[in-house]
Amino acid sequence: MGRFWLVCCLAFLFAGCATKPREWYVVLPSKDGHAGSVSVVRDGTETVLSGPYSSTRSDSAGAFTADVQEIEATFGTTLRALPPRPASFTLYFVENRDEFTDESRASFSVIAAEVLRRPLPRITVIGHADSTGSHAHNDALALRRADRVRTELIKLGVDETRILAEGRGKREPQVPTADNQPEPRNRRVEVEIR
Repeated sequence: MGRFWLVCCLAFLFAGCATKPREWYVVLPSKDGHAGSVSVVRDGTETVLSGPYSSTRSDSAGAFTADVQEIEATFGTTLRALPPRPASFTLYFVENRDEFTDESRASFSVIAAEVLRRPLPRITVIGHADSTGSHAHNDALALRRADRVRTELIKLGVDETRILAEGRGKREPQVPTADNQPEPRNRRVEVEIR
């Protein structure tokens, strides 16, 4: 899934006693280098900013590529104060149980590290099941799986009020299947950390 982080920075910089602020818009790339685009309309004129560090200011005509050092000097403190981007993980479970697969048990440490690096995380944990069994059975199983992850997070010291756990049963398969069809990728818990 392609994601990008688009930040449009608007700085009000005052020169001396001037009363009109200077506007500056910059498209910042995500950690993997991808960037989107944004349209800036000023005084009826549209300027499209597309790509990393594409920029425009009220004191310049059109778009230009901003200098990274100038961006850091102007916005560095603000950018470092932004909360971390949301992180998503998927854990898989043994068939008809709330027990992690060996691979998911091993990867839980990555989730733990992500949670612990955030001062006040908000965590959503959503359990799922494959299509074997009834809706009632799978609803209960999906919730037990979500609660298992929640319990593991609480053991790490996460405040339980910061974790929302829900079960969706077999209603939202990752891989659509016929009813009563086992599918390991549907036996999962999705974890989103904000």
